[in-house]
Amino acid sequence: MGQPKNLDNIDRHAFLQYGFGNQTSIELKGVKGSTFQLKLNSKMRANNGDFLLDMAKRGHGITYLPKFIAYKALASGELKPVLSQYDLPKLNAYAVYPKNRFLSQRCRLLIDHIAENLGETPYWENDLQT
Repeated sequence: MGQPKNLDNIDRHAFLQYGFGNQTSIELKGVKGSTFQLKLNSKMRANNGDFLLDMAKRGHGITYLPKFIAYKALASGELKPVLSQYDLPKLNAYAVYPKNRFLSQRCRLLIDHIAENLGETPYWENDLQT
């Protein structure tokens, strides 16, 4: 079936959906801020990203996974990004802790570790920079 080049023929491809929500589409942002609703033709749903990564590598469909799961397969060329001219929704992670003057050392170390490894450029992005 080949790699989809645009949104016109993506519905012919099976989608391997991450998570068990009732999500039936993904909003994509194109050039100049235009948005598109991509209807998901889900062949399979799973909440295990490693499983979906393996299924995608075996040619069972297209998946939308966090880069920290797929970065090695992308960097090695085992998987190729599709429709990279569109931006996907971004998710954020937050460290939430009680407002307290005396934050425990363990909590402070965890927050520092997260900030260092997942800050401006997370470690998985380094392998994907060209």
